Amino acid sequence: MIKNNVMKIIVLVLIILSIISIFIYKKIINSEKVKVEMKSDEKNQDVGIYSANTSKVVKMLNFVQDGCPPCKQMKSLILELKQEYEGRVEIEELDIYLNSNLAEKYDIMYTPTQIFLDKDNNVIYKNVGFLGKNKIKEIIDKGGVY
Repeated sequence: MIKNNVMKIIVLVLIILSIISIFIYKKIINSEKVKVEMKSDEKNQDVGIYSANTSKVVKMLNFVQDGCPPCKQMKSLILELKQEYEGRVEIEELDIYLNSNLAEKYDIMYTPTQIFLDKDNNVIYKNVGFLGKNKIKEIIDKGGVY
């Protein structure tokens, strides 16, 4: 009887360890891919890591995560600004877990965090926390977009 119970516990522990290893494996695989949230259907698509001289416009990277109230508040602002600056400024909302390489590159510790890049992909401004629409526009305009 005791031997039977021990076997059941061992099997249960092995099942739990297998499930945990699957989640860890999926997280590692997903962290190796750089993903950006799309405006239209809010699914993710693969994009390359931003590097120097790939774009001629100012970029704003808004790093977010699920369950972050200020991130949710900024979502509508981001959509409005994307439309307003379309063709002149790249504005992307990036999940820190799906874009861990970029989050590490820009030393993102908290969400939301906004990174503003100039035309040469140099960081011109970094903000941690909620950032209002007028302040975002001011930073973008100082970056050379009018």
